[in-house]
Amino acid sequence: MQLLKELSYPLFFVALTIPDIAGAVDSPGAVSQARYSNWINKFFIPKFPSYQSHDIDGFMLYALRCKLLHQGHTDPSKAVAAKKSSSKTTKRLLAFTFDSSFQIHLGSHFLADGTSYTTLYAEEFCKEICEVAREWVSIRLADPVAKQKIEELVDVRVVEMFPGLNMPALCALV
Repeated sequence: MQLLKELSYPLFFVALTIPDIAGAVDSPGAVSQARYSNWINKFFIPKFPSYQSHDIDGFMLYALRCKLLHQGHTDPSKAVAAKKSSSKTTKRLLAFTFDSSFQIHLGSHFLADGTSYTTLYAEEFCKEICEVAREWVSIRLADPVAKQKIEELVDVRVVEMFPGLNMPALCALV
């Protein structure tokens, strides 16, 4: 369990990229912001509508993804995508917790200046994104074009490197 706690940050970063990958399969010609927010709004929000009640939509998660992955910031309100969000720029910060002793998930706090922040429990967010991604894959595998794109994605599998030595490997078509 200690290893999972140590991997919480990278797992959260990976979870934020899943809509990018899925969106690229569904809308390969669209810009990143559009395909990301469309995937979140079409697949994730309907499954977990409580995010919407906290003013978190595809644009806000995309803004968080951009700020966090590209700049190391957790305040998505300054990202261009945040201005397209249903919460506009009132959602100042999405905080996330990684400590199992502090498990507040989707708790919004409103400040005197009218802004707010919402706490996400990182482990729960990761589980939710993965659950939606699994459902999305099962749906998309019925479409031959999407199936081919999914099969071309990087996958992790155990391969025999030498006789009797099996190693996990990232595999991709190039």
